[in-house]
Amino acid sequence: HTIPYTDFHNERHNLMTNLFYERLPINHATALCYFSKGNITQTIIHNIKFHKHKELAYIMGEILGQKLSNSDYYRNIDFIIPIPLHYKRENKRGYNQSEMFAIGISKTMNVPVANNVLFRNIHNKPQSSTSYASRITNVEDIFYVSQNVDLTNKKILLVDDVVTTGSTIVSAGNVVLKQYNVELLVGVIAIAI
Repeated sequence: HTIPYTDFHNERHNLMTNLFYERLPINHATALCYFSKGNITQTIIHNIKFHKHKELAYIMGEILGQKLSNSDYYRNIDFIIPIPLHYKRENKRGYNQSEMFAIGISKTMNVPVANNVLFRNIHNKPQSSTSYASRITNVEDIFYVSQNVDLTNKKILLVDDVVTTGSTIVSAGNVVLKQYNVELLVGVIAIAI
């Protein structure tokens, strides 16, 4: 009950959509909750990423999925695509938290997760360990798209755990849009404020 939910899923213009303005052509973007130093969202995210509580990512996905199911912006999604981790980081962590989040959304909305489309080809420093300014260049050209699934003219929900500058999603989203003509939506567990 103390989670600071955003309700961005019902707002045409919000902090998330504004974050991507003129950087990534999206139809809509939402964050489930606000992330700030010391709040409960920070505890949840840290437990997901650093303490192997992957079930929390799944639960947060179920919650967002319930909210998105009642939003006109998120009707008729064809695929959910999680932001991938580099295989070395995923092997070390044991799972991809964004994929677990996507699976939770998928269960609630009955939309398939396409985790065989977007891949990370560079093992870079975690965004949380870089300065605000270097986050933009840290994720340039680190993603590529596989041809395994045809996304042409599909409605895609691109999901991640936390958005700060939006650079990771911008990089990944632009790679998808370069390869396919899609309607792109964005959903994350939290937006840093």
